[in-house]
Amino acid sequence: MLWVDVSAPDEHDWEVLAREFDFHPLAMEDAQKQQQRPKLDAYDGYLF
Repeated sequence: MLWVDVSAPDEHDWEVLAREFDFHPLAMEDAQKQQQRPKLDAYDGYLF
């Protein structure tokens, strides 16, 4: 298990996370929202 905690990410940080972890585009979109409520999404191979 790996926990990644990112504080104040910029656009480059988001790109690196998406590329390195192959996150689903919708997961990345949700993560970038300032007012997103906490939730858990199941994708093939990982929980986000």
